[in-house]
Amino acid sequence: MKNPRRDPEGRAELIRIINQMKTRKVPEDYEYNYEPVELTREDDGIVYIEEALKGAEMNESWKRKIFSQRLEDDDEELRKQIDNRLKHYHPDIAHEYWNKERYSILEQRHYERDVCATQGFEVGYYPYLMRNCGSLIIRYYCPPDANLSDDAIADLHGLANHAIQFYNSKEQTNYSVVKVIKTMTDVAGGTWYYMTFQASKPCDGDHLWTFEAKLFKSIPLPQPYIKVDFVRLKKGAASSLIEEPYGANLIQPQACCSSSSSSLQLF
Repeated sequence: MKNPRRDPEGRAELIRIINQMKTRKVPEDYEYNYEPVELTREDDGIVYIEEALKGAEMNESWKRKIFSQRLEDDDEELRKQIDNRLKHYHPDIAHEYWNKERYSILEQRHYERDVCATQGFEVGYYPYLMRNCGSLIIRYYCPPDANLSDDAIADLHGLANHAIQFYNSKEQTNYSVVKVIKTMTDVAGGTWYYMTFQASKPCDGDHLWTFEAKLFKSIPLPQPYIKVDFVRLKKGAASSLIEEPYGANLIQPQACCSSSSSSLQLF
């Protein structure tokens, strides 16, 4: 096996590949689609319906990453680049490395699309990416795929109650939480909760309304607290008592209450 530090040709080739990656450009004739678009992808027999956010809400690098190429072409290009780099360092394990790491690379792409499309309220299950990332929005409570104990579900119900009370105080309404549908979490100095739950009003009978809420729960010390980032009623969120299909209605919300300072001290 050649050492690239002692192999001028191999080192020159490696430098050329790295520089090419740094200066890689999207074709000039490519027409970016900055408006919300509906994207579909098929994974393990499940069809995800994704709605990209407006271009103004994403920086230029994310626009290029999401709209510049087909995933299949990107996959093949990445494999060539990784193979070319590894053959100068560890040619005997290049194929094995790719077989393991390609899934993390592809999962990162799907994950970024999920976050852009749903703002963190609906992300897939990405086991390879979870092993390599310190902070990641993951599925926490998504029945039947990810279930919790009765005590943990009760804690989520308490968070949902806090969120709906915040919404009621802002909108002068009287919703009450009926059921937590699903929750994504992200651990960073505490825990961010991306909750989807159903609530009802006494005057609506059996009709339910679907809400999305983003909350932060601090670590227990020194003084635990819960902070509401926003609570919003989803567009077309009325439903019956029948449980809505998991992952349905991934659409932009109609109403939103947010606050940068609303918090509840826990004693």
